Amino acid sequence: MCMPHLPRDFPHNAIHFVFGDFNLPMDRALDAEIFHTNHISGRVECVEWLSHLAVLDSWRLHHPAERVFTGPTNTNRLDYIFANADLVRSCYQDSGYKRLPNSHAGDHAIHWLTLADHGVPRAKGRWQLPRELLSIPQVKEAILEEAQQLLYQLETAHNPGVLWHGWQKRTRRFLQHAKYLQMQRSAVSTAQATEEQSQIEQPLLEFEEQFQEIIDVQAQYRKDRVFDFHATSNENSTKHFFRPPKKVLHHVPIAQVKLPDGTGFVKGRRIHDHAIFLQDLQHYCSRENIEGYAAFLDFSKAYDMVQLDYMLDVLGTMGIGPKFRAWPPPLCTSLFFANDSTLLAKSLGDLSAQLQLVQHYYQASGACLNINKSQVLTLNNSQNVPHHEELPMVATGTPVRYLGILLGHNLRQVDTLSDKFYSAFLTWSCRARTVRGRKLLVQTVILPILWHFTAAVVVAPKRLQRWQTLVNAFIQRRHTDPTTRSISLIQAAHQYDKKLGWRMPHIASIICKQRIACLQLLVQEKTATDHQWNYLARVAFRQ
Repeated sequence: MCMPHLPRDFPHNAIHFVFGDFNLPMDRALDAEIFHTNHISGRVECVEWLSHLAVLDSWRLHHPAERVFTGPTNTNRLDYIFANADLVRSCYQDSGYKRLPNSHAGDHAIHWLTLADHGVPRAKGRWQLPRELLSIPQVKEAILEEAQQLLYQLETAHNPGVLWHGWQKRTRRFLQHAKYLQMQRSAVSTAQATEEQSQIEQPLLEFEEQFQEIIDVQAQYRKDRVFDFHATSNENSTKHFFRPPKKVLHHVPIAQVKLPDGTGFVKGRRIHDHAIFLQDLQHYCSRENIEGYAAFLDFSKAYDMVQLDYMLDVLGTMGIGPKFRAWPPPLCTSLFFANDSTLLAKSLGDLSAQLQLVQHYYQASGACLNINKSQVLTLNNSQNVPHHEELPMVATGTPVRYLGILLGHNLRQVDTLSDKFYSAFLTWSCRARTVRGRKLLVQTVILPILWHFTAAVVVAPKRLQRWQTLVNAFIQRRHTDPTTRSISLIQAAHQYDKKLGWRMPHIASIICKQRIACLQLLVQEKTATDHQWNYLARVAFRQ
């Protein structure tokens, strides 16, 4: 924070509220689980400015020893509401934090503060005569008659003061009772008028509701007719829809994109190989009970901060010719730039040494590491998650996304995938009303959710059977609940037959084919560089 840019000129009687994401913990001991050096920048100036405005943290004032973390990584408290000190002391009612599941507040927790006027209890005031009572003839006549009798009694009484005080008390009780009766009559008359008005308006409201219901039914019927027409005529997959890309796209004007060590864009290698390799490494470390870590680094505003000359030199080293590099910079550099990287280390000491090399890379390229989005995964599932001074560690059971695959320490991956797979049926169930349309949705939209995960994640046969049952029930009967049992409309032998049956996709067969193809690529060794990629897979296959 820069102090000259913070406003200070306010009216002398202004009431200040300062709230939002301060991007730094105010209390190092209570508001941060892991202390970082960037927590110091601007903290003193910010505290000085808040003191000048005479505001305080109301939540911390009433929770002096409680620790709540609201940041994206759930390791520090960055969101505050600073309110006027006098207002908090006199009107504070409640405050707290809450993290919503759908996150309307983004990746931060919601902070709220409730102020209320508690009020001061007051004593019962003196009763005063309502002037509207004097407009009632019976009340007026009663007061005059009582006054005439009182005057006669006062002339002959030995204690006129006591007589006068008693008359005042009797008259006050009489007038209070008269006021009560007047209010009762007014309430009864208002209720009768309201009831008569409702009896008149009730039939009209019923007719309006019936008329609106008929209009809604007719409108829905017209929409259903139009939808059924388009569903019957358009829900048909053609060869044009599944046509391969044009051959002209295969002519890439780059002869070779490969680094000197053989890595890069290698023919026959897929993006799943990286996820499979990391999972094999995690399985190997857990089985052999050895230490291992994977650090997922994220660069802060990578494209804006990295120097252009550095990126062009890297492109030239990768084998990209001068014609391509002569393109305008936004075109040629945005095609070959990544904003994250992964480091593998045997120990936390080796990881710290690698981070020092990353610092040298920052100095040469101009990049900057985003500490809040970088994480370290413990590969050994039998090992407790340790503490790292520079990067946050992934907690046990917390998923971290790596190339679209969820990884974690003792993480149940298949359960998370099943929840996403089941929710897709609820999302797309209203889009197709014919068997052909539902089968097309399953093949092109729903099942592709599985293929990316199953290429790297092993799924038990019982789970595959539950998935297949839901797919069959959705195509045949439009069922979306995985717990609902349904009777198949066709024999099991004809459900998956491509000539005589319904040609429904068989999940177990597709995944088996996918795994066999992956195994063939991993066990074969075409070049010397393939050894470092498929070594763990070959060891597991031999065992």
